[in-house]
Amino acid sequence: MNEPGNAAAPETPAAPSIKKRIYLSILSLLALSLLLASSALCLVFYRRLSAAARAEIRSRAEAFARSPAALDLLGASGAAGAVRVTLVAPDGTVLWDNAAGTGRAVPPQLPNHGDREEIREALLSGSGESRRFSETLEQETFYYALRLEDGHVLRTARTTASVFSVFFSALPVMAAMVLLVMLAGYAAAKHLTNRLVAPINNMRFNTLSTPPYEELRPLVAAIADQREQIALHLTQLKKAEKLRREFTANVSHELATPLTSMSGYAEMLDNGMVAESDKPAFIRKIKDETARLIALVKDVMVLSQMDEGKSDGPFEEVDLALAARESVEVLSRKAAEHGVSVRLGGGEAVIRANRTMMAELFYNLIDNAIKYNKPGGTVRVEISRDGGRVSLSVSDTGIGIPREAQDKVFERFYRTDKSRSRKTGGTGLGLAIVKHIALLHHGEISLDSREDEGTRISVTFSAPE
Repeated sequence: MNEPGNAAAPETPAAPSIKKRIYLSILSLLALSLLLASSALCLVFYRRLSAAARAEIRSRAEAFARSPAALDLLGASGAAGAVRVTLVAPDGTVLWDNAAGTGRAVPPQLPNHGDREEIREALLSGSGESRRFSETLEQETFYYALRLEDGHVLRTARTTASVFSVFFSALPVMAAMVLLVMLAGYAAAKHLTNRLVAPINNMRFNTLSTPPYEELRPLVAAIADQREQIALHLTQLKKAEKLRREFTANVSHELATPLTSMSGYAEMLDNGMVAESDKPAFIRKIKDETARLIALVKDVMVLSQMDEGKSDGPFEEVDLALAARESVEVLSRKAAEHGVSVRLGGGEAVIRANRTMMAELFYNLIDNAIKYNKPGGTVRVEISRDGGRVSLSVSDTGIGIPREAQDKVFERFYRTDKSRSRKTGGTGLGLAIVKHIALLHHGEISLDSREDEGTRISVTFSAPE
């Protein structure tokens, strides 16, 4: 009995057996074939029997018509073997019938035959033919009538078994044959099925390259494809797990550094180890580390949301020129502090995007271009449209990125110049966020940089139709 809350899982129905299906298919085909063959044989036999009976009564009638002596002899003897002979007057009166008595006397029980089909046809055209079925006796009688020169009608008849009688009489033999053939068919089906199924049972899908049967090729191909998909998925899971561990370790390290500094400065202030004149500097350092910690937490949260596929707001039509202008205004003070001028060029360019993410993308690109620039340097933000493509680029005249580091700058927590990055408050996540936003918007990102000359980062999107 199941406990409450622990309902038993529904049982999965057993898969149909291929062996059983082959057995049933072969045996059903054999039974049907035997039935049809037996029925056909019965029908052929019946037709041959009917044709023989009709030929016999026709030949007998013609023989009697050609030989009056034979007819007299028949009348005297009253016998004609299996053939019944009847002589009918033009008015339908039965003059004599060899099956009803002997001689020329007319048995009183025989009715007038003028309405019989074969008699009517003989009187009209010279000969007539018909057949009648007896449901009681399950027999069929064939009649042939021939008009004689004196106007009388000579009729011959022969009774044979009906088609149903032939079929039912052959039924026991047919049943025995069906049983024997079914037994033989079962043995043959079992042997054939084992031969057919054995190669399938012996298949090893982990090493199989060529299936034993052509019909199994799609199945083998599908399994191979599934294995590749599973292997790829496992590789991606392992890679994601590795990235997660590295990300966790990097976050822990990045958090520990400002927290340790803040704790140290606060402890020195609390223990009175800092001169009164130095306290403002210590307090400023704590504020700087706090700002760096807040920026780091913010960037980590942004990346986590994007990793989970979450976005702050819907996708809508966003004017990149307007988003870029807003980011330039926000960062104008920081640019002035670094002695860097920021220039914005290009016209209106609309794409379908998440407005918050686009603001984050521009902010990080322009912020990086300011932080890693030279005093008196320039940051240029350009928006352009070419047909169905919209591109944005942020270039600077800063320190540039070494060639060996250009493939790594979009990785999380990677810093080309760690001492400068920490000094400027960088978290090492800015370009990782930019890359993630570009991927979420199906954009293409490219980088062109030369040491001591500057860096240009471009992102290209598809414009809405």
